[in-house]
Order: sequence, then C-alpha cells, then structure tokens
Amino acid sequence: MSARLVSYKDGKQDLAFPVADALTAIGRSPDNLIQLTDPDVSKYHAAVFRKGDVWHLKDVGSKNGVFVNGKRVREATLKHGDKLTIGSTEFVFEVDVKGGSWVPDHVIDFSTKIARRTEVQPPTSAIGKKKKSP
Repeated sequence: MSARLVSYKDGKQDLAFPVADALTAIGRSPDNLIQLTDPDVSKYHAAVFRKGDVWHLKDVGSKNGVFVNGKRVREATLKHGDKLTIGSTEFVFEVDVKGGSWVPDHVIDFSTKIARRTEVQPPTSAIGKKKKSP
C-alpha cells in the first residue's frame, strides 16, 4: 500500500513526498527523508510509519507540535485525506492515489549539504589561456 504527503497551492499539487513503509522521518535536519527548512520545525520533528495496513504519525519530541486535522497530537492513526500540519506546512495524507503523480514534476534539494558539494571554478583569468607547448 503506497502513501504520500502532498502540499497543495491554489488547488494544485505543489510538493509530493512518498512515504516509506518502515519509517519516514520529517524534520529540519538533512538526514530526514522529508526535510523542511521552516524554523518552526524541529531537527527531528515527526515520523510516519505503517503497522500492517494502518498508517501512524508520531511526534518525536518536537518543540512546536504536530497537528492532524487541526488538533495537536503526540500520536495518531492516519487515514486518506487527513491534514497534517508541521510548522507552517500543511500536508494532505493520501493513500493509493490513482492517476496522480507520486513525486513532484521538479525536485528541490533543501539540503544544507548542497553548498558543500559546490565545485570551485578556476579564476576567470585562467579561462581561455592556451597551454604553452614544451
């Protein structure tokens, strides 16, 4: 049974994150499967997981809490269509959606590691100079 968390903007899918069966960690830290850069989101905020055919959401000690359908919860059973609020992001929990895309049309890496992977370019003065022949 596949599931996803989707945020909608102006009635259209904005972002969609597939939810792993074992555990999907949500938080500000880049080692979460779903990373939210919102300052109101804790480094390790919440987790979505499945036991049998039942999906669950658990607050893993966040500072600002997790909300399901507007109610703050420590743990909750999820069903298709539930609205989850984590920080300023509202997700809709969707299960076995037919005909929709499971991942966004574009991929955005919110990871802070991206700056560390940037390649250093040679100075512009070195560009265009020919190597001298020996």
